[in-house]
Parts: sequence; structure tokens; C-alpha cells
Amino acid sequence: MQPSDQQQASQQPKRTSPPISGTVQGEHVEIHGGGAAAIISQGDMSVRGGGGAVVISGGNTEIQGGGAAVIISGGETEIEQGGSALVIASEAEIEQGFVGVIISGETKLAEGARVLLDTPRALALGAALGATFALLGWLLRRR
Repeated sequence: MQPSDQQQASQQPKRTSPPISGTVQGEHVEIHGGGAAAIISQGDMSVRGGGGAVVISGGNTEIQGGGAAVIISGGETEIEQGGSALVIASEAEIEQGFVGVIISGETKLAEGARVLLDTPRALALGAALGATFALLGWLLRRR
């Protein structure tokens, strides 16, 4: 392989097909109809008809017909007909999907989108739980 061929190969998206297990890593990752325990991309990521337990992307993340337990994205996260327990992203857009908790700078919910806790509610719940545990700890130490 010539040096220019190696450069071109490293710039191509890492594509995978079913089934997958373990960890998938790459500069740009595309998964179609498969999944992995951990999917890690330095740049953008696309998952169609599949997913993973943990999805981490330095760029934008697009999920269609799939999902992940945890999605952490440095850019925008788009979920269409899929879901996640936790999404942390600069921007999140959900269409016909479900997310348990979204922590993002901007959240767009389209038709059929359901979210258990968005950023303000998640922060309020965290503050309430923190205060509750602090109070319980103080009460237990007084005995």
C-alpha cells in the first residue's frame, strides 16, 4: 500500500455489518444492522438499524431505527425511530423515539418524541437528590 492509499483509507468511514460484539473504533464510524458494546468515533457517527451499549462520538451522531443505553456526542445527536436511556450532547433532536434523560444545550422534540427528563428537570432532580442525601448524612451523623 502506498502512503497516499494509507491516507485515503484512514479518511474513509469505518463500516461494519451484523453481527458485532466488543468495541468498534474509528475516525468516522457507520454501522448498518449491527451493534457493539462500545462504539467510539473521533468524528461523526451513523448507526442505522443497530446500536450499542455506549456510543461516544467527537462529532455528530445520527441514529435511525436503533439506539444505545448511553450516547455522548461532541456535536449534534439526532435520533429517529430509536432511543436511549441517556443522551449528552451540545444539541439533541428526537423524532419518533424515546430518551430517558437528555442533557444538552438545545433540545428539539419532533412528532412522536418522548423524553422522561430534559436538561432543566434532570438538573432539578440531581439537586433534589443531592440535598436529600446531604440532609440524611447530616441526620445520621448527629446520632
